[in-house]
Amino acid sequence: MNKGVFWAKGIRSMFFLPYVSNMVAVAVVFQLILGPRGPFYLLQKFFGVEDPIIPLLNQKWALPAVVLIAVWKGIGLNFLTYLGALQNVDKSQIEAAEIDGANKWQQIRNVVIPAVAPTTFFLTISSIITSLQNFTVIQSLTDGGPGQATTVMSLNIVNTAFVKYETSYAAAQALVMFAIVMVITLIQWRGQKKWADQ
Repeated sequence: MNKGVFWAKGIRSMFFLPYVSNMVAVAVVFQLILGPRGPFYLLQKFFGVEDPIIPLLNQKWALPAVVLIAVWKGIGLNFLTYLGALQNVDKSQIEAAEIDGANKWQQIRNVVIPAVAPTTFFLTISSIITSLQNFTVIQSLTDGGPGQATTVMSLNIVNTAFVKYETSYAAAQALVMFAIVMVITLIQWRGQKKWADQ
C-alpha cells in the first residue's frame, strides 16, 4: 500500500473503514454471517460438511472467531500508523543501500525494519493494552458464551459487579487489570524514551 499500487487511496480507505464502523453493527453483521443458516453455514453444507461449525455458538471456535473479528475491526488504525512510518523512512538511506548492492530483502531488513522499529514497538504495546479493553466486541458478539468460552477479564469484572453483585471481588479484579495495564504502559513509556534518545 506504500507505493506502486493501483487505486491506493481507495484501498487504504477500505482498510480503515472497519475501524470507524460501529461495533454493534459489525457484531450484528457477523452474527448473521456466522450464525445458523448464515452464509458460512451454507458454504460448509455446500462442500459436504456433515456437521457444520457455527463458530459463535461453538465452545472451541467462539474465542478464535471473536479474536479474528476484533483484529479485523482494529487493524485499520495500525495499518495507517505503519503506512505513515513507511512513508517517513529516509529515501536516501534506501538509495545508498541500493548503490551498495543490497537487494530488496536486504534493504527491507537493514533499512526499513530498523526505521519502523519504534512504530512496531508502540503498536505492539498499544495492541496488547487494547486487547485487555475488549468488552464491547465480546458483549456484542457472544455475551461471554457459549458457556464461559469468551468470558475475558473485562467482561468477568462487569458480570461480577453488576450481575452477581460481588462488588468487592470485582474491584479486586479491576485492580489486577489496572496493574497489568500500568506495567505494560511503563514498558511503553521507557521504550519510547529509549527511541527518543536515539
